[in-house]
Amino acid sequence: MVLRKITFYTFSNYINIFLSFVQGFFLVKILSLSQMGEFSQFKIILNYLMLFNLGLTNSFLILLPNSSPDERKIFKNQIFTINTIIFITVSILFLSLFLFFKREIFLFIFLVLFFYSSKEIPSYYLRAVGEFSKYSTNLILSQTVLLLSTITLTYLFGLKGAYLSFLIYSVFSFFFGISLIKGINFSNFNFGNFIFFIKKGFDIYFVGFLNQIISNFERLFLSFILLKETFAIYSTAVFFLSFIQMLPVSIVQFFLPDFVKNIEKYSQKKLNIFFVIISTLTFFMIIVSYLFLKIITKKILPNYADSVKIFSILSVTIFFDIFFYLMFNKLLSLEKLKYYNYIQIVGSLIVFLGVLLFYLFKKDINIIEFSYYFLLLKTLYFFIWVFFLKFIFNISLKFFSLILIFLYSFIIIIFENINLYLSFGIILLFFTILILFAKKLILFIKEG
Repeated sequence: MVLRKITFYTFSNYINIFLSFVQGFFLVKILSLSQMGEFSQFKIILNYLMLFNLGLTNSFLILLPNSSPDERKIFKNQIFTINTIIFITVSILFLSLFLFFKREIFLFIFLVLFFYSSKEIPSYYLRAVGEFSKYSTNLILSQTVLLLSTITLTYLFGLKGAYLSFLIYSVFSFFFGISLIKGINFSNFNFGNFIFFIKKGFDIYFVGFLNQIISNFERLFLSFILLKETFAIYSTAVFFLSFIQMLPVSIVQFFLPDFVKNIEKYSQKKLNIFFVIISTLTFFMIIVSYLFLKIITKKILPNYADSVKIFSILSVTIFFDIFFYLMFNKLLSLEKLKYYNYIQIVGSLIVFLGVLLFYLFKKDINIIEFSYYFLLLKTLYFFIWVFFLKFIFNISLKFFSLILIFLYSFIIIIFENINLYLSFGIILLFFTILILFAKKLILFIKEG
């Protein structure tokens, strides 16, 4: 039963990413490089605005697993009310910016933001109570609506159509999600409840806040200093990368409720097994995706050829992220999440100051060089994490795990220079390894 659930959950995430990939393919074919850069900026600004949530929906992950049905109903209504007040206020701010600056991106942020934020309420609710089938259904249907509306409206109205498709997607995801959690209503605003939810969810929220800086600050920064055409190439590489990132995210997220309830099952040995298995699956997908993207961009999207090179460089950082995801689960379950925040503050400073220093010393940014530089920053952050956990909690990666990850990283970096036939040989070798590890993963899940 557990294996069937995680398979469906992971599979649904990949359907979601596949639909996103098809949507992105149509966008880069229909929109110009400049328009694609503008739309990418629109999406990353929306994601940063979600930080005004302050941890409201994150509190579901703490409150709901052990609460009664009546308590869950009260929690979701109160959070919806508070969330509405916050994001209606922020939306009006962007309407004011539109009236002052006359930039249509602000108008569409005003139109989209409330529903884009509110759709997270049923999403977090379903994950917190373990209703992964309903969560996955909403994910797939919403992404299908986004794909169809994007193709139709972008073809008819260009960039404005792309913005409108995001509005339709957000509205659909919100209302369909509400139907899955059996409705939602406004309740009386209570400042005490606001503080209660913030306190419950703030540790998880703060992790997400810092993770936004660590994972996305460079994109937000580049979106304002690069030509929109150049930023489109970089952001497209990150979009390609999201297809790979969904694998470790979906697996680790699936196990989060069980981590919280049964932390004693997740020994260091099992965490290392998790790390190696997920990393091996990820490596295999990176290599296959790289070859696929190389062929696609050469034949169909020649303007985005540099995106594939950037994809291969930045893909190495996913191995570090797998470790961070697992440690988040571990420290959350041990109620030691504040230590995760401490080290993330260090990582945020490394990325924030590192990106600014790169810009100060090199005003004319080459995005390939910048990608190597960003990989260096993330590698430094990874080693700080490893040493911190070893000396503070005696939680460590086995030597084999570290060697395997750096072997994978080395192969990825030099992969562009490897003979094509040798490339397929490497893929075949690791496909064999994949099968072996998949068997161990199944046994591990059944044992759990």
